[in-house]
Amino acid sequence: EITTRLVGSEMCKETDVTIPANTTAEIFVPAPDAESVASSDPSLKPSSFTDGYAKFDVGSGTYRFTVK
Repeated sequence: EITTRLVGSEMCKETDVTIPANTTAEIFVPAPDAESVASSDPSLKPSSFTDGYAKFDVGSGTYRFTVK
């Protein structure tokens, strides 16, 4: 089961995502550009940015994405 939670305001949006053990996922975060998205894991960067979405390739775990 993949879970998500979105909290936000006009200035900042946060999305929490949990990926189950032994799985991988592609997470698409809506943003004005790739530089506007930060992850709870500083080493995790978008693998691409297309049509207003930053794409992250992740393994199991819990991640928080912040868009400013």
